[in-house]
Amino acid sequence: MLFDGALRARAPLRFLCDLALQRFNNEFVYAESEAETAIVAELSLVIHNVLQGHRSGDELFMRSLCVFAMYRPLHRQTGIESLLTEIPCAEITGQMLRRTVVDVLEETRLRSSIRRIGRITDAVSQRVRAQYEENPYPRWIAFDRDVKVSVSDWIRSELPGLSLPMADSTTMNVVAGCGTGVEAVSLAAKVAGIRITAVDLSLSSIAYAKRKANELGLGNIQFVQADILELGELQERFDAVLCVGVLHHLREPQAGLRALVPLVHPGGLLKIGLYSERARSAVNAARKIIGERRMGGHGALNPNNPARVARCHPEFTLGRPASVARFFYHEWVPRPPLSRPGTPVHACADF
Repeated sequence: MLFDGALRARAPLRFLCDLALQRFNNEFVYAESEAETAIVAELSLVIHNVLQGHRSGDELFMRSLCVFAMYRPLHRQTGIESLLTEIPCAEITGQMLRRTVVDVLEETRLRSSIRRIGRITDAVSQRVRAQYEENPYPRWIAFDRDVKVSVSDWIRSELPGLSLPMADSTTMNVVAGCGTGVEAVSLAAKVAGIRITAVDLSLSSIAYAKRKANELGLGNIQFVQADILELGELQERFDAVLCVGVLHHLREPQAGLRALVPLVHPGGLLKIGLYSERARSAVNAARKIIGERRMGGHGALNPNNPARVARCHPEFTLGRPASVARFFYHEWVPRPPLSRPGTPVHACADF
């Protein structure tokens, strides 16, 4: 459709919008030829001229805009805000423009309102932050809305058979490494009496999470940008600390764990989730194939790197377990009372 204007004119506009949203959600990961890059640049100029002329465009223009949005982030297109006051074909294109432009601009606005603690000086932490600043992940849309439960019921569901003296009054939790917030926001919506501090390295990810919390009208969650290694600067102490899918990204995971332990009240809970070698067997098999066939390289993949499309190879899909998305092994760890000096925190995790 990029090269064929007639095909672009015949394709259902809703299909073009949906495809543009899909490309936006996966961060435009697909390979792009030099010919495509040249045409996209021409299309960008056409769109720029329309927007600078303060013309809202028509359906044909919106079709071109959708195709452009399959290749480039729309919110970076100069003058795109002028299109939002009177959206052509709004009943079809409105959702695409809201998610790719309006929501992203709102996240940009929210960045300045997010509390920051300490400095991010660790080299590995800086690289991880840079990755998620560019690509906040996942760009989740919704989560299963369960019936509200009490704190004690929530703990019992997480730790069947374990009786803990966790009161049903206000409970303070921290989600360390919250990413775009799906876990923190879902807990804030689900558990009555819970208050959450959600922490992450990436300001882009936290802004996404805060926007979603605002959409749901949640007032029991605050967002903080910080490195887990610097959480000692937090004045608060918590009944439960949740850290899932985070510690293994640190240069020294044990240092991250040592930083989390003092945040937990005596008798509180510490939940750790780490990558499981067994659950990630399909991912490791894919990496092995890429290495053996020299399909990948070091660092970020350029747009034409065959590793971007290698996942379509039959060897990546045939005979692999369908549940490869279940990458994490979770372990709730009761926090020993601080009155017992030297008592270790016991955690069981599958690296």
